[in-house]
Amino acid sequence: MKTLNILVVATTILLSANAAHAYPHSKLYTLKGEAKAGTLIPPVEATSNVPFNKRFNALTTEQQDQVRAKFDTLGENDTPPYPISGLQAVYKPLINANKTYGYNRPLKLTVTVDKQGDVSNVDIHSDVNSRLTAYVERSLRRTKFEPAMCNGIACEMNFPVDIAFN
Repeated sequence: MKTLNILVVATTILLSANAAHAYPHSKLYTLKGEAKAGTLIPPVEATSNVPFNKRFNALTTEQQDQVRAKFDTLGENDTPPYPISGLQAVYKPLINANKTYGYNRPLKLTVTVDKQGDVSNVDIHSDVNSRLTAYVERSLRRTKFEPAMCNGIACEMNFPVDIAFN
């Protein structure tokens, strides 16, 4: 199993062919893993047009627009749910799950975030084994989100995740 040599090509809520064309001058951010023994160079485990370590309100307007574009029903004054410690809180557990269980296929899931910013449900749309499902659910249920705001009021909303492993 390729543990630390995994390069995650994330077609996520933030990266897609459309986003790359819509924002051609966007900077590419990386999420790095731990360097293998004998090297000081950590592998790149994920890439995104949005920083992995920032809250939604700390993103630039362009970055916020890229996130918002993945939510069809957002009104002009609405904001989507977003991990408090940034996208790394969602992607690190998925990367670790891939390392542990060697899934190596695209993984699609929907995380339901309640009005308090807690994960109330994790719906995995990909065909995965029960051990991987349990690991992903446990990990993501510990993730705290900024709740979605619908017309200035906290509301429940789904947070889609689409990730591919190489």
